[in-house]
Amino acid sequence: MDLLLILNILWKKKWLLLLIAATTTIFTYFAMKFLPPQYLSEAIVATGIVERRGIDLEQENVFIQQFQINSQFSNLRNRILSRSNLRMLSYRILEHDLTAMSQGKPPFRTPDEEVWAFNTSDATTALQLLSDHLRLNNPSQTEEPLLRSIATAFRYDFESLSENLVAQRDGDTDYFKIQFSSENPLLSAFVVNKLCEDFVAIYNTERAEGENTAINFYTTLAQEKKQEIDSLTLAISKYKQNKQIVNLEEEGSFLIAEKKDLQLARAEEQKNIQALEKAIINLDKYLQDKNLSFSKQDAQSILLREEVAKLKEEKGALLEQYDLGGRLDESLQSEIRKTDEILDVQLVKLAEERVAKLNKEKKDQELKEILFKRIDAEIDLIVAQESVSAIDNALKKAGTRSRWICRK
Repeated sequence: MDLLLILNILWKKKWLLLLIAATTTIFTYFAMKFLPPQYLSEAIVATGIVERRGIDLEQENVFIQQFQINSQFSNLRNRILSRSNLRMLSYRILEHDLTAMSQGKPPFRTPDEEVWAFNTSDATTALQLLSDHLRLNNPSQTEEPLLRSIATAFRYDFESLSENLVAQRDGDTDYFKIQFSSENPLLSAFVVNKLCEDFVAIYNTERAEGENTAINFYTTLAQEKKQEIDSLTLAISKYKQNKQIVNLEEEGSFLIAEKKDLQLARAEEQKNIQALEKAIINLDKYLQDKNLSFSKQDAQSILLREEVAKLKEEKGALLEQYDLGGRLDESLQSEIRKTDEILDVQLVKLAEERVAKLNKEKKDQELKEILFKRIDAEIDLIVAQESVSAIDNALKKAGTRSRWICRK
C-alpha cells in the first residue's frame, strides 16, 4: 500500500523531476564545455629493481624481500617529488619560458601580471641566475626572491607542480609511472620528459652508490681474510719448523723446481764465462800489439782491495740465503741488486785508476778504452766463476736435502 502511494506521488511530480534532471545535464554540459582543456602526458619507465633483487619464494624472508623492493620504489618516488628536484624542474621550465618571451615566442604559460609582469631587465637577471643553478645542478636551499615570484606568477612553484604531478610504481610491476596534466600539451610533455631524465640520473646514481658500497665491503672483507690466511700460514710454517715436520710431496716439488732454477742459472753463467774468455783473448792480442798487458793477477789485485772484498763478502752471504730460499725472496733479490750497483761503482773507480797508471805515458783514448774493457772483462770473468762456485754449493745442499727426503 505504501509503495503504491509513493509511486503515485512520483508520477504526479514527473515533469518536475524530468526538468531537474534536464537542467542538471545542460548545466554540466556547458560548464564542462567552457572549462580549459587538460592534457595528460604519461611515461612508464623500467627500473630493474624487481629483476635485480628478485623474490625467492623458497626462502623464509619473502616478506622482507617485498618490503625492501617497496622501500626502493618509495625512496625513488620521494626523491623525484622532493622539493629540491621539483625546484630544478621549475628552473628548467622557467628558463624555457623566459627565453621564449625574450625572443618574442609563445611560452608554455603566460605569467600572472598581478604577481610579476614581464620586463627585459628582470628576465635577463633571472636567466643568468637560472643558468648558474642549472650549470652547477644546485637547487639552493634559499631560493632567490626574484625566481620565487616569477615561478609563482607562472604557476611553476612547488605547490602548483605537485598538484598535477603523479609519480608512483605501476601496480606490482617493475615499472615506474610518471604523469603530468596541464592546459598545454607541450608543457605536459616537457615536464614528463625532464622528470624521466631526472629519474634515470637518480636511478643510476643510487645503483652506482650501491655497487660502490658492495665493492668496498667485499674488498675490505677480502683483505681481512687474506691477512687471516697469511697469519695462519706463517703460524703453520713456524710450527712445522719448530717440530721439524716435513710435507714430503710439497718439499719434493719445491726441491725439483729449485734445482731446475739453479741448473739454468749455472748454464747461463757458463755461457757468460765462455764469452768473456774469448773476449779476453782478443783484447790481450790487441794490447800485446801495443806493448801493454793486463793479467789475471792484476784483476785479482783489484778484487782483493778491502772495499771490494767487503762488498763481495756481503753479496756472497746474500746469494747463499737467496739460493737456499729457492730464489723466491724478493727483498733479498732487491738487496743483491743494490749491492751489485755499489760494487760496480767501486770496480769502475778502481779500474779507472789502473787504466790511468798503465796508460800514463800513452795519450791514446782508444787504447784507454780497450784497457778499461780488458779490466772489466777480467773482473766479470772472476765474478762469474765465483757465481758458478756458489751455485754448485747450492746444488750440493739441494742434493743432500733430496736424499734426506728420500730416506723419509
